[in-house]
Amino acid sequence: MPREVSGTAEAQRQRMIRYRKHLRERQCPETDAVDGAVADAVAVLVRMSGQRADQLSGYIGRAAVNLLESRGYDRKEAIDRVRRRVGRLEAQDLIPAATGRNG
Repeated sequence: MPREVSGTAEAQRQRMIRYRKHLRERQCPETDAVDGAVADAVAVLVRMSGQRADQLSGYIGRAAVNLLESRGYDRKEAIDRVRRRVGRLEAQDLIPAATGRNG
């Protein structure tokens, strides 16, 4: 949800609005969209890896949690979020888009 305008950083807010508009016009993804796509790709790779899916998923999950914890996040909260993101049930549905085989 967007924050209420405070007026204290209006010039910066206007620059960000212009920057995001420029990105949309160029169809250039923002960092959060790239992060989401990378996480989806990881979920697809885990799903496609066959027998080693649990092992691979565990390794990726532990690495992500450790990175988040090293950046100051609560370990329990990080584990929760990583499980939701990497262990996506719909990863199977993402495989055609992720591999370029859409039809």
